[in-house]
Amino acid sequence: MGNSGGAATNSGIDFQQRIAAYIMTCHLCGIGEISGIDSIDASRLKELRFETNDEIDDLVALGDGFRVLIQAKRSLNVSSDVDSEYSSVISQFVRQYLSDDQQTDVYLLAVSPKASSRIRGELRKLTEAVRLNEMGASENPSTIIEDEVLTKTQELIEHHFRKQSGRVIAPHEKSSIFGRIHVAVLDIESGGALESAAMMLLNVKTQLDPKTLWGALIALGLTLAKDRLSISDKNIRERMGKFITEATPDTLELSTLGGKKFASGREVVVAEYPEEDNKLIVAELIRFASDGRRRLKFSDGKLAFSDDYQWTVRRRFSTTTGAQNYLVNEMEDLKNYEVILMPINSDEDYDASPYAQAHSEYCQAQLRNLGGRMYCLHCAEAVSEDRAAVIEIDEEDEPHRVGMVHSHCLRPLDRYMGHIQSTFFRKYERLKTFDYSEWLRRVQRGQGAFGRKPGGQAFLAWKSEYDDFSKGNWCIRVTLEDGSAQYITERARVLRVSRSEAERLSAHFNEGIEQAKSDSNPLCYSDSGEMYGHYSTILKEGGNPVSCTHSAAVKFTQSIDAAYSLSKNFYTPLAYLSDAGTGRPVTLDDEVVPLLTNPLLVEEYVANWEKAGNMKLPECFVSIIDTDDRFDRFVRLYMGKGIGIAVDPKWTLQRDLASGWIVQHFESLVSGSDS
Repeated sequence: MGNSGGAATNSGIDFQQRIAAYIMTCHLCGIGEISGIDSIDASRLKELRFETNDEIDDLVALGDGFRVLIQAKRSLNVSSDVDSEYSSVISQFVRQYLSDDQQTDVYLLAVSPKASSRIRGELRKLTEAVRLNEMGASENPSTIIEDEVLTKTQELIEHHFRKQSGRVIAPHEKSSIFGRIHVAVLDIESGGALESAAMMLLNVKTQLDPKTLWGALIALGLTLAKDRLSISDKNIRERMGKFITEATPDTLELSTLGGKKFASGREVVVAEYPEEDNKLIVAELIRFASDGRRRLKFSDGKLAFSDDYQWTVRRRFSTTTGAQNYLVNEMEDLKNYEVILMPINSDEDYDASPYAQAHSEYCQAQLRNLGGRMYCLHCAEAVSEDRAAVIEIDEEDEPHRVGMVHSHCLRPLDRYMGHIQSTFFRKYERLKTFDYSEWLRRVQRGQGAFGRKPGGQAFLAWKSEYDDFSKGNWCIRVTLEDGSAQYITERARVLRVSRSEAERLSAHFNEGIEQAKSDSNPLCYSDSGEMYGHYSTILKEGGNPVSCTHSAAVKFTQSIDAAYSLSKNFYTPLAYLSDAGTGRPVTLDDEVVPLLTNPLLVEEYVANWEKAGNMKLPECFVSIIDTDDRFDRFVRLYMGKGIGIAVDPKWTLQRDLASGWIVQHFESLVSGSDS
């Protein structure tokens, strides 16, 4: 017989250290909100303790204003048996309460999607209801399963409290312990949604292979747990922060030779020679007069020495090195030009003058003040481009600014002072205007529609008449044959309607349940709660169907919302390709607009589209559809033009869709099924 207990223990330890690795990842990458764990602000983390002396000893997260004691259980079921694993968890919660009662403590039960629905659904809802004072509402009576979960849990709390303290627990103590329990469902195992999010975070923030760094963080957690050690935020950064090398305005490679500061004392211009074709001037000019005033005037693409004498500027630099690099890089285009050099006839270091030094400090301060905000001074899109220019805008009738611009946005009078460099940006050239920070902020609570990757072609129903303005106080609960409950949702959020509408929809739903039963193909939810449909459909999709028995209108509560609303945005964020020439979304053969759930895979998908379509896509960059509202407008616009939408599509060489989602109009699907 195999060592199944050992395998279970190992998988549990791995799950625990993956949670720790994810918390450390968010902390290192400056992400405060941790998906699924609202009680931890990773940006304010001060210490992580592993296998501690606390009664809840798996993991403790300490920070400014919070202490979260984590019990990590990969799989768990509710049980009344005092010798069960669930009883052991409750025992630890009670011991913690008795030994070190801190009112703001959070007892976090972290489970994977493999935990039972009673843990993921009923227990989660009940603990939220206690914190929100929603228990016992007459308009929303508890289900049989909720009563069962509540009874078993409270009896275990009473049992362990009496056993450990020698007295009967008071009602307020029982309520306090139960209310401190938070349930977090974390899909953090290999290939899970949170691991994918961690990989993207690390991919953006490090120049290492993200899998290597992710593995190192898991290994660090395992080592700390084995030796029952703690790690401070400072030590996390000392050990792992050296691998986080995000490109920011502070990681600049300046065009000055060996310099670390901006050069401000000279203007170096590449200009067209007046009244002569095929001749360029490379002129080095003194920037400041002895009283600190600027000696030169730049405006409308020209350098004006007087009203009657001007040069048309091709490029403008802070150093001769920058101009030399430009001439070398543009050698092919300039091969028919005569280049005239006009250096300053002096050995004086004009960059060292007091006015130049003060101006350099001023420019450095402006750049520092940008922080992590890397947006183009001209087009205002994110700058995620290797060797994007760092420039100074210093022209007549223009406000003085310092910042970054894309290479394709660079203008002749932009005073080029250096560039940023990033191996990661170099690897993903199509993402040069991509806002990684915005994507990472959105993806943690989004893409609810894409939790399960289709094995082949799949259809994604899009409802054009979706209404999220209703804030009705009623919803529809569906009771399943095992006594558990689900709630009718739209776009992964509990549907809120008026009482009369809830009763009408519930009656209609009950008719559908009875009809499906008579057709020997009951309406079901999968036991994970991720799928809804007919019995046969869920079986084909690999789920374990649990039949619906009836539905009822019940009062909407925050605890229902917290437990059963699974994402903030159902579809988004999604990425699409924008034509660099027109700025419009790229369509394939004017028939379909492709969208992506993971922008880092853009080259893989583009290679398939070009090969299957025997085409070459135009120069393009990747943009974001950041909210479901924008997705609705996007789909409505292109469907109105007769152009389809596909998500993560790949085609065979015969132009058949091999995998991905085809977005279909919900109303047309319904009318088609009725005909």
